[in-house]
Amino acid sequence: MSPSVRRSWRSIKRDYARTFPYQVVLGHAGGWRDRHISHALRGLTHEHWRWWSEGALGVWGFRAAGDAVAFEAWATSSGIDWSVTPAEQDERPAAPPELDPNYGPTPPRT
Repeated sequence: MSPSVRRSWRSIKRDYARTFPYQVVLGHAGGWRDRHISHALRGLTHEHWRWWSEGALGVWGFRAAGDAVAFEAWATSSGIDWSVTPAEQDERPAAPPELDPNYGPTPPRT
């Protein structure tokens, strides 16, 4: 494809769905949950998975069925309540091991 040809987001999502046919759909991803998701996917290179949105839902597509099964098992057992927004979840799982338990936005330097 030439650099001057632009693809629509709809076309890109269709290509992702075809290339990454094993999919896990989660609601209300984002916010503090992104670091947990990144930690869960740390063993895979970006060639093995993609993320895209379908309205308010996040879709994680995988090339291999086993990767999708493992990610879905993690999402189910993670302690994250995917039915509510990140701000609405009072009880949160512990921060991923490589992160400070009090992670969040970096405070401004004084």
